[in-house]
This record gives sequence, structure tokens and C-alpha cells, in this order.
Amino acid sequence: MPDDLRDLGRTVDLRRRPPGRSVITVLLGLGLVVAAVGARTSDALDADLATTLSAPESRSDAAGAVQLAPDPAGDVVTLTEEAGLVTPLLGRVGDLLLHVPAAATVLVSYHEAAYAEANPITPVGRLTDNGNTTRFADPGTDDAGGDYEIQVSRGRANAATSAVDVVLANDEAVLAPVAGTVVEVRQYQLYGAYDDVRLELRPDDAPDLAVVLIHVRDVTVAEGDRVEVGDVLAGGARAFPFEAVVDRATAPERFGHVHIEVKRPEVG
Repeated sequence: MPDDLRDLGRTVDLRRRPPGRSVITVLLGLGLVVAAVGARTSDALDADLATTLSAPESRSDAAGAVQLAPDPAGDVVTLTEEAGLVTPLLGRVGDLLLHVPAAATVLVSYHEAAYAEANPITPVGRLTDNGNTTRFADPGTDDAGGDYEIQVSRGRANAATSAVDVVLANDEAVLAPVAGTVVEVRQYQLYGAYDDVRLELRPDDAPDLAVVLIHVRDVTVAEGDRVEVGDVLAGGARAFPFEAVVDRATAPERFGHVHIEVKRPEVG
């Protein structure tokens, strides 16, 4: 079986000064901006979010909407620009923290990897179903993550959490789970029959490891690119015309899923 696998902020202080013409002009301008922000509909905000998540932009170019928030004292306006999306934690391998690779997930499901070089991942979140009780013990709930399950054993020698399938809705972009460098973008044939893409990231926090993602489509990065947590890697998860083990948990609905493993970089 193949390898299944800111606040960027700047603060503008408009403290009370004598009411000169330039101050009045600035305050009037800010009033218009606040009014415009308040008038935006929820549909428009949702559209902005979808555009940000799907656009193949660099982190520095993908700044979110400007938000104006009055200081509690009432005499300062804080201007904050948020860039990128830092998602909840997914798991950890030693000191390396993995983040959820999407803005929203349908299911997070761990299982035994096919190859021995895959490192066990310690899940972060709340265990909802343990189908492999002889190989995995609940580490307890960690509010830094979301819900996850453990699949039934596939009869492999590897740890029950040496691979993880993250099920995504069809319109969810695949985001970087770590900050680092893209070292491989490679097409291959899953099971020798189905087109698929393999992404490999070299994380800044653990350069002796490789974070591998497969089952992705519409890739937006190339080898050598730098990424931060939450940067868009691909347009979505790839769906296949056969039933994967993880599909049984969402049946009768079917979704694509991203498969993630953490390996030594010298190993394929």
C-alpha cells in the first residue's frame, strides 16, 4: 500500500488635540470607515473569507480586512491588520506542533501508517471514538485542539496515530500545518491507478523532520516556497472514486481528505 499518506498590527493613536482642521478631517474620515464597516452584511464577510482562503497569495499579501476598535478610554482608535489564519493544534511530534490544515474540518481520524518511518503523532484535542484501544490510550482532553477519533487497526505494526486523515468539505482550502519550506511537490499514482499529489514541508521548528501531505488538489505552492502556519497550500482535498476507511465514518456523505505523516526527510 502506498504512502498514504499576528497579530500584524500597527496602532494609530488619535489622542485628543485642539480641534484643528487636520484632526477634524482625520476623525471624519474614520467615522466614514466605521460606518462602512458596520453596514457590511454577513454575506459579504463570508465572501471575503472564502476569497482569502482560496487565493494563492503569500502571507504578506493576504492581509485580512482592517478592523477599527475604539479604545476603552474612548480617545484612541486601534488599527489592526490580521494576516494569515492560525488554526487550532492538531497534534505534536516531540517539540514540533502541527496545526489543523484547514479553516474547518468534517473529521480528524488517526490510523496506523503503512511504513515504519512514520513517527507517532500525539493528538491534541478531545477523543470522541477509540477504535484501537489495544494500541492507543486516551491522553486526556486538551482544549488547544478539536475533536478526533482513532480508526480500527489495519493490522500494521506502526503506532495507532502514525498517520492522520483530515476530512474537509469540498470548498475548504488546504492550509500549511507548520511554518517552513516546501521541499517537494510531486505527482504520483495512488495504488498505481489514481492521480495524486505529494507535498513535503521542512518545518522551521524541526528541520530534521518532514511533514508530508497527500491527497491534495489544485496546489498553489512550488518547491522552495516559504510558508507560515495557515498559508494556502492547495485548493482542496482530493476525492477518489473508491471508499476509504475514513469514509465509513461520514457515510452516506462522501468528502475528500488530506493524509498527513511526519517522517525523517531522507526517507521517501
